[in-house]
Amino acid sequence: MTAITVERKFTAPADRIEQALRLLGHFCLPDPKYPVGVIKSVYYDTRTLDAYEEKAHGQFLKTKVRARWYAEKKPAQDEMPLFIEVKHRLGGGRRKLRRMLQVSRSWMESVPLDDPALRTLLYDHTRDLGEPLPADLFPVICIAYSRHRFVCSFTGARVCLDFDIRAERVNPGILSCHACPSLDSVVFEIKDVGQVDVPWLDALYGAGFRSRSFSKYGECIRRTLEGGAPL
Repeated sequence: MTAITVERKFTAPADRIEQALRLLGHFCLPDPKYPVGVIKSVYYDTRTLDAYEEKAHGQFLKTKVRARWYAEKKPAQDEMPLFIEVKHRLGGGRRKLRRMLQVSRSWMESVPLDDPALRTLLYDHTRDLGEPLPADLFPVICIAYSRHRFVCSFTGARVCLDFDIRAERVNPGILSCHACPSLDSVVFEIKDVGQVDVPWLDALYGAGFRSRSFSKYGECIRRTLEGGAPL
């Protein structure tokens, strides 16, 4: 059984990124292995966007299915690890199952989202997760963002700062927009096994961040449905 972690999110306008990085540099240590990176994910949903509706209506139990990879500025080779993930949220807690495989980076970053191979990729590699999936999932949207990772000096909790959040591709058979959306927000996440008190949260609020439920997938889908204008 995968451990259930607590994930707390805080958001602020994108122009607070430098202030947030200064604050994190004071109270946290850079992640020793992956301090900075770019994350890309293809999210799966039904044609009627059932997973999006779960988020939009604030349901207590929510499920997210995605194929995630970590983009490098100058990759040494085309083959890369890809993670198929099934993530459940129960209120503020989360449980995530993942399966790693090797794929072509150039293919994954350019394949149209209505290509049937992406559905095959999902269903062929989730059979052994012990997690039955609905049979009607399709690739819906590809979302990318930059991430700075830290470790809290006081609690050891993992801390992430995400920015430059944007949609790169949509499935034209499910979504239609004139321009893929970008989000004018920076997202701060604290991830730990228990909801441990973080002594510098007042400083985070002073930097303009506010606690809220926030989904990059949900916000990008919402903005896409509204025509793709920046948020």
